[in-house]
Amino acid sequence: MMWVLAGSAGLVVAMVVLLLRQRALIITVEGHSMAPTYASGDRLLVRRGKTCCTGDVVVFRVEQPLPDSPPMLVKRVAAVAGDPVPEAVRPAVAADVVPDGNFVVLGDNSRSLDSRKLGLIPVDALVGTVTRQVRRR
Repeated sequence: MMWVLAGSAGLVVAMVVLLLRQRALIITVEGHSMAPTYASGDRLLVRRGKTCCTGDVVVFRVEQPLPDSPPMLVKRVAAVAGDPVPEAVRPAVAADVVPDGNFVVLGDNSRSLDSRKLGLIPVDALVGTVTRQVRRR
């Protein structure tokens, strides 16, 4: 009888872990592009999803990584579909308004690799939205 309860509890724990991994992930910030908000080494809890709003901090995949750039970046959303393209990004984007299916990101640090160099970010590249910073161990 005890082994049945232990097995059932183990199964429930495994299912909860799988469900959480499908909905969230923890990433570690590398670099200083989001300083002073986040520092290199900070860990962030990310809610997976394909929607974001202006002002959200998001994680997205870089389709064409530049040399020495990581495959995923953490940036702040500066504009979403239908919003005007920020002045700082206009040289990299051939539009005055963010087209459907795209968004614009800017790092909190002005020397950040963001939409000023990457251009529009497709919504399909979005991994998720940062919900909070996770304490360091």
